[in-house]
Amino acid sequence: MIQNDEVLLRAVEPGDVDLLYDWENRMELWPVSNTLAPFSKASWSGM
Repeated sequence: MIQNDEVLLRAVEPGDVDLLYDWENRMELWPVSNTLAPFSKASWSGM
C-alpha cells in the first residue's frame, strides 16, 4: 500500500472487478485508459 495525505493506492482485489469493468467500458474514458474496445467480464476471469 502507498499512502500520503491525498492518495491511497492498494493492490487490486477481486471485489474491484465490477468497478473496473464499469470504468473500462465507459467510452468517454477510453482516451485516458488507452482502451480501444469494450472488455467482457469473462476476459477478467483470472482475477
